[in-house]
Amino acid sequence: TVIDGGGVGAVARVRISGGELLLQGVTFTNGEAEKGAGIQILLEGDARVRLENLHVIDNRAISSGSVHGGGVSADIDGQETLEIRDLVVRDNLAISRNQAVVYGAGLSVMASGDARFLVEDSVFEGNSIENVGGDDALGGGVHLEANHNAKGVLRDSRVFSNTAMGEVRVASGVYVETAQSGDAAVERTAILLNSEVGAAGGAQLRARAKEISSVTIRDSGVVEGQNEGVYAYVIDSGQIHLTNLTVADHAGIGLRLAIHELGKISLYNSISFDNLVDLQGSAKLDTGPNLIGIDPLFVDAGNLDYHLQPGSPAEDAGDNDPPG
Repeated sequence: TVIDGGGVGAVARVRISGGELLLQGVTFTNGEAEKGAGIQILLEGDARVRLENLHVIDNRAISSGSVHGGGVSADIDGQETLEIRDLVVRDNLAISRNQAVVYGAGLSVMASGDARFLVEDSVFEGNSIENVGGDDALGGGVHLEANHNAKGVLRDSRVFSNTAMGEVRVASGVYVETAQSGDAAVERTAILLNSEVGAAGGAQLRARAKEISSVTIRDSGVVEGQNEGVYAYVIDSGQIHLTNLTVADHAGIGLRLAIHELGKISLYNSISFDNLVDLQGSAKLDTGPNLIGIDPLFVDAGNLDYHLQPGSPAEDAGDNDPPG
């Protein structure tokens, strides 16, 4: 089934305060709204929503103020659960025209309280986030926030060929942020070929943890970016754990890790190679075994094959019990 929004509002709005809802096997297209132009989700109470096997294609979130989710936007605050599986989120647009923050051209999830979310086995491709007024553009593909004890995971997904335009904080692929005991993870996900428009620059994956919260990024690849690969930033006792990563072939910094106040960042079992600068980090960085600026012998990086050849210096070189 194809549901066409006709360019006059969000294609679907879901607002429930209990029970369970499943959306499955549908294409949502041609929506136009300030938030969640394809699918807008507002949950209360102990509601549970599952999105499975959906296509969210060619929707537009446009406003003179803040914008959330060109394709899908979700606000969950309390005991709610959101599960997203097997989505194709492609060619959506999120644009602000008046110096307000733009969140997630493909998907934006804002979670707080004891809310839980899971995004897995999904594809985010060809989405575009633009801040014409010159402020933040957070997540050309995906934007995730977990605050006030909320927890969320993005895993087993692909985020590629998305674009971002902004002047302050820019994340062309994925942006993830936690605060106030929130916890978020990016696992087994490929983030590649995402790019920035204009002169501001930015990272394919940008993570921020503050106020006794944590972000974990593991078992993932961030490659072939127009500018930076991973930019991780901690403040106010936040923690970020980077483990088992491949970060390669960026025109800018591969790993840019910034620690402020009592924040902590750990980097273990990771490869950073063939970036303009492979690692820029604080002296307070907790590092284990990594390959930084050492050729790991990729099979064929020119054709996006980042498997390791036999005899790679990465073989049997990791720590079996890294932080986080």
